[in-house]
Amino acid sequence: MRLSFYYPNLPVSFDEAKNDFWLVHRPDAFAVEGDGAYERLAAHDVLRALFAARLDDPSIEDFLLQVSDRDCLFECGDGLLSPRVRLAQLVDTGDVIAVRESALRGQDQDRKKVREEREVAREVASIQRTFAIVPGRRSLLVSGADYGALANRDGYRVLGRAEADRLLVDAASRADGAARAAFEKAATLLAPDWRLPKTPQGLVLLLDLPRAVASRMPEAAVTPSQMRAMIQAEQSVNLEVVVQGLDDEPLDGVAFSIAAPDSESYDGDLGRSGKTSITSIKKGPATVTLAWAVEKDA
Repeated sequence: MRLSFYYPNLPVSFDEAKNDFWLVHRPDAFAVEGDGAYERLAAHDVLRALFAARLDDPSIEDFLLQVSDRDCLFECGDGLLSPRVRLAQLVDTGDVIAVRESALRGQDQDRKKVREEREVAREVASIQRTFAIVPGRRSLLVSGADYGALANRDGYRVLGRAEADRLLVDAASRADGAARAAFEKAATLLAPDWRLPKTPQGLVLLLDLPRAVASRMPEAAVTPSQMRAMIQAEQSVNLEVVVQGLDDEPLDGVAFSIAAPDSESYDGDLGRSGKTSITSIKKGPATVTLAWAVEKDA
């Protein structure tokens, strides 16, 4: 982050951009460091980086002019000094110091951002009691800082940023007033797409997963013989034979012979009920032969 233009400053970098720092005239250092946003660097680190930095002399000259180094800008002592060397002298004497953004400031900004995300998530949760982001579906909006501690996250699908943005924009178009503003604000705070184990940096929208209903299994274990009996029961078929006369009354004394699909034969007398039934463990055609039963002598 660049310092305010009010302070004369000059940007210098280490090898990585995150280590950018700024050279500031010492009288301005108290104002720069006073709010805790910037911290001072050691002079020897600054000198090492200063000579490795790709700064042109005109930029350094402009900076030296801003800090009122006109008395000894080009010539000091017995020889002519380059602007870079003169700047190094000022850093070494402490007339110019180097500052960079404070790590505490970054932490404060992160905490502020998380607070904002949580406030928006709570507001959206309140709205969803009567107005769903996705009609007919349950959705959940959480701060990325809270996603890892979400107890029931396995019951939800994490939506990518593009899909989450589309749903929130659609919800905003159907809402009005405070609800519309909340959905629009949430869309601006969505986390970029990410993968575990990384932590999402922003709001995450989750959509509930369809729930499959499982059938209840028997309480007791089933033995192989019981399983065979269950299979046979599912495959078996019942055959019922009924013989009636013209008056719809059962005929007595009719003998039967049945050849079942399972190759078993069944013989007997229908009796006074005029009917009988058998069970075959195999499905298929059956042959039924009827005859008047022959009465035996007593």
